[in-house]
Amino acid sequence: MLPLAIIHNTHKRKRKETKHTHMCTFPPTHTSTHPPPLSHPLQDKGGRRVALRPELTPSLARLVLAKGKGLPLPAKWYAIGQCWRYERMTRGRRREHYQWNMDIVGVAGVEAEAELLAAVTTFFSRVGLGPGEVGIKVSSRKVLQAALTLYGVPAEQFGAVCVVVDKLEKLPRDKVCVCF
Repeated sequence: MLPLAIIHNTHKRKRKETKHTHMCTFPPTHTSTHPPPLSHPLQDKGGRRVALRPELTPSLARLVLAKGKGLPLPAKWYAIGQCWRYERMTRGRRREHYQWNMDIVGVAGVEAEAELLAAVTTFFSRVGLGPGEVGIKVSSRKVLQAALTLYGVPAEQFGAVCVVVDKLEKLPRDKVCVCF
């Protein structure tokens, strides 16, 4: 079975609904989350400014906002789509990529995160990848903030520390230490 079919079958078992979004978006609603440098600015035949979709999350967020209080909760959606970024390519970030986006809206606890992680591990298992080949890292700003508070890092430095933590695996240790 092809990986894409495995993804769809994984979600069918959990009764998640797939959402398809347009590959082009209009900058007025789009650039609020991604300024022009992250998207490919284009003009259609009618002279309107459009941009290629850089990721799926804002599109799904707009769908949730459009449904408003009429959205039955919890809502479980997934989408697989082609995305583009108009930026310098770096390790692991290409200009064109596919994104598998999963969202669960309306669950207050960590149950939604656990369900999403279960879907990812199910996918890896079905394509023959186990713990020896794939690792999953979970990041939580709440956990990081609690740890920093425990070690006496002032709350006003939290944002700066998050930037450094994000660079830990991307830069050599000596470059990261310079940030402190």
